[in-house]
Amino acid sequence: MDLVHEYWQKAIELILVAFALAVTSVASAQSCTSVSGYPLGAWSLTSTLNGGPCSSCANEWDFLTPTSGIVFLNGTAVDTFTSSPVQAGAGFSATAQSPGYVVTSNGIVSADGCKISVEWGDNLGQRGTSDFTYGGGGGSPPLQITTTSLPSGTPNSPYPPTTLMATGGTPPYTWSVSGLPSGLSVNSTTGVISGTPTQAEISAPVTVSVNDSVGGNFSVQLSITIGCGDDRDKIIQEYITYNVPFYPGTTPEASAPHCSDFTQTAHTGFYQFSDLNTGQYSDWAIIRQPLVNPSSVGGLDNWIIQQGGAPVRPINYAYRNPALQFSLPHGTARRSRHMFGDAVDLRNLSFSLIEYNFLAKRAWAAGASWVEPNKPPYTCRPAVQPCVHADWRNAPGGFINP
Repeated sequence: MDLVHEYWQKAIELILVAFALAVTSVASAQSCTSVSGYPLGAWSLTSTLNGGPCSSCANEWDFLTPTSGIVFLNGTAVDTFTSSPVQAGAGFSATAQSPGYVVTSNGIVSADGCKISVEWGDNLGQRGTSDFTYGGGGGSPPLQITTTSLPSGTPNSPYPPTTLMATGGTPPYTWSVSGLPSGLSVNSTTGVISGTPTQAEISAPVTVSVNDSVGGNFSVQLSITIGCGDDRDKIIQEYITYNVPFYPGTTPEASAPHCSDFTQTAHTGFYQFSDLNTGQYSDWAIIRQPLVNPSSVGGLDNWIIQQGGAPVRPINYAYRNPALQFSLPHGTARRSRHMFGDAVDLRNLSFSLIEYNFLAKRAWAAGASWVEPNKPPYTCRPAVQPCVHADWRNAPGGFINP
């Protein structure tokens, strides 16, 4: 009985071992495909070349997506690849991207999803085999740009340094941006956009691209606005649209006014901002200093003093924006001083030539650079409110700033 008992004990042990192996086999069949992220991660491989061992063949493929990744040789990335989906028990094929065009074919994924066996060949006539074994790890996430917007900037003011951001792939990254407004650039290593924009750009489209160290790339379309953030952007756009050369420049954009050229507060001793801003945007106007000089220096107030101080003549027009200027019957002059902030029309209250000549003489006495003559096509067309036009275009002094 002891021998029989010992026999059956050994038999049971063998059965249990066999059962354990069977269970292990089943578990193995599920272990790879059930790994989170499968088939992403590292696959080690051994290869043959023309029937013999291949020490120069890649020994690791890293799947970064289910159908693409990076080829490594002894820890160094040497190529990238694309493949068919990796599915347990299914066929498999892949193509490397480097010159030589290595193509794997007649491939098969094992039933447990842990191995891939392929035959391969290239356009140089070499042939071989490779056996892949899944090592897990989930792989590196795919390369992508995480920056979704770019801050606005102001013409002729330093742009806030902005660092582009990316994740995934294999750092370090190399950056490029096409379509940046004039004066801005990107550091290809750090991805920082900086500089001083030289002209207004309303929602300029830009293409942001990043490459990683193993040839991965990703691009995204963004936009960048270089402007003032208020109605000044609309007025500046009018100078561009109507090609009014506010500054010397080779393009309408380069010739447009700057945000700092506008004011909300300019006034004189006799006139408020609302009197001087006769354009279509009540909040903003361009007014040069010579127009609002103190009465003792010259300019509009001095003109009033020169003619006796009273009555304080109503202003027909001072500043006007380009759209308004070009909408007037006589408003096609691209250099009208009303768009440059140093001109004013004072009304001739009596509609008489005597008063016109009096006002014109006093404007010259107030240091005006130009007074329109009293003959067609002048006298403040149309002659609904005859007036005298004077400007201080040659007088020194900048713009009244916000």
